[in-house]
Amino acid sequence: MVKINNKFLQTPTELIFYLYNVSVGVFIIFNFSEVGHGLFLIIIHLLIMAIYLYIRSLKLPDENAKKYNNYIKIFFIISSLTFLHYETGLLNLIVFSNYFDESIQALDLKIFGFPIHKIAQSYLRHNFFVQTFHFFYMTYYLMLFLPVFLIYRKQSRTEIEFNGRAEKSLFLLLFTMFACYWIFIIFPVVGPTGTHYQIFKDYGGFVSLLNCLYEYGDSAGGAMPSSHVAVSLVVTLFSFQHLKKLAPYILFSFIMLTFSTVYCSFHYGVDALAGILAGFIFYYTGKYIHAFLKRSIGSE
Repeated sequence: MVKINNKFLQTPTELIFYLYNVSVGVFIIFNFSEVGHGLFLIIIHLLIMAIYLYIRSLKLPDENAKKYNNYIKIFFIISSLTFLHYETGLLNLIVFSNYFDESIQALDLKIFGFPIHKIAQSYLRHNFFVQTFHFFYMTYYLMLFLPVFLIYRKQSRTEIEFNGRAEKSLFLLLFTMFACYWIFIIFPVVGPTGTHYQIFKDYGGFVSLLNCLYEYGDSAGGAMPSSHVAVSLVVTLFSFQHLKKLAPYILFSFIMLTFSTVYCSFHYGVDALAGILAGFIFYYTGKYIHAFLKRSIGSE
């Protein structure tokens, strides 16, 4: 018979995971009349936390079972970001009633001198480049999961508990993502997605696959800063600490992905620059916050 461990909180990662879900739930409650399907969204947040609490509180019989349970916890937390990202598009016209694309476009032109997100109209138009850059844009989804899994895999050879460098890496990823999500809610920017569908409307392959993913899972208003760039940079930075052999390949993917966000016309050039800046800020800020929280909850 499976036993439930009553201990509620063990790591800083769990704390910010709960805090984000609770904070968004409170935001929905305070703006309930303006949020479509507000009750449904609150129920989803409660379910996410309840399911996670059940998974992580199981008392398991041996080390292998504990190890697989930790993989499931990592997978569940990162997978929940799909809903949490989509949800920002349902909440991002509450604080301000309009998107800020005109201001971002003006800044983009001031910095680059031309709409750099239309670069594929004039350069690198061959199908090889189109497919290559759309492929690297999609490597973002792999970067969300693989590095944290590999860091935990190395760590679990000597330490089964989900703590240490694996837990800290996941914390930094989540801290960056949640910070971006709140920015999306407060400062919504759609990005040049309409340009993407104009430029690449006749292409198949990775373009069609990515269009399908965006059709069913994209969230309007989540362009500034580019969370793809910010999170991928954070993953790259902690990979150089914990996955030294794989880190150069992750760095190459990050560089290609950053260019791809603009080339594929999902982001303005300034979105990518803001994503790089946000990645550095949230990485180093997140390290200090993680250390503080770890001391505060006594998980050292």
